[in-house]
Amino acid sequence: MENLDNNTNVGIKTKCGVVALVGPANAGKSSLVNSLVGNKVSIVTSKEQTTRFKVMGILTEKESQIIFIDTPGFLARRYRGALSRFISSQTAESTQDCDLIALVLDAAVACRDNKYIKRALDSLKSQNIKNADLIILNKVDLVDKIQLLPIIKKLSELESAEIIPISVKKNSGVHIVEKVINSRIPNGPHLFGKEKVTDKEDYVIVAEIVREKLTEILRNELPYSLVALVNSWEKEEKLLRIGIDIVIDKESQKKIVIGKGGSVLKEVGSKAREELEDIFETKIYLNLKVKVKKDWTKDANKVEEWHLKLLSSQ
Repeated sequence: MENLDNNTNVGIKTKCGVVALVGPANAGKSSLVNSLVGNKVSIVTSKEQTTRFKVMGILTEKESQIIFIDTPGFLARRYRGALSRFISSQTAESTQDCDLIALVLDAAVACRDNKYIKRALDSLKSQNIKNADLIILNKVDLVDKIQLLPIIKKLSELESAEIIPISVKKNSGVHIVEKVINSRIPNGPHLFGKEKVTDKEDYVIVAEIVREKLTEILRNELPYSLVALVNSWEKEEKLLRIGIDIVIDKESQKKIVIGKGGSVLKEVGSKAREELEDIFETKIYLNLKVKVKKDWTKDANKVEEWHLKLLSSQ
């Protein structure tokens, strides 16, 4: 990556490192990145596979810059097709040129499922990801210490990585993660200006927040294929007008996403608008439309086209 920080002072010794966060779905990778960066850069829901592509969260403090890469959770075997293959590729690609790999695990799941840790470690190998440099055991607030100790012991026997127990929800141990990572990243110039907190453009953030609200409202009814794309962006003096296409791959899903009398879209629009107005500090008008692109998730070219549209739409 090119050095985008034009304000780096000559003669000051700076550090910069890229850290990929990988792990099973719902382990808390996105929440952890948001907490470390201090801004919402990655959407968070309780549904599996909310994260579809890699998202950078950038933390710059004094001479140090850490670039966290939030990756999609390891896919369960039931997820197949072109979209699933694309999501898996995002995780594998994110680890290729990073300085550190942090495996994030759910402590509560690890305590009740004795195969959880093995599945996670097997997933690393199956995607040709090198061994983790750190293991972050999240959600320790949900388990007793007496349950946690055997899990830490088991991990230490299987992996040589440093293990850090944390709770993002309680903001416990997050500062230790930052401290440990900062001690391990290499010297080098900052890749981004100090004001940057993510590599994603505003229209990507808007589209993802709309998808987040759809996920929260529809939950198990949410079509796996659903994606949101910004199709128009008009900035006025005191108003930002944004048009968004909600794309699904089956006509039968349309009624679910729209809701009776448009109830789902109205609720999504209201919740998304409220959050976006806080982010952009202006009035927001959202025009949400549902479109059907039949079986687009089964075609690798169409999946790649969706990804490019999301990152370059306006």
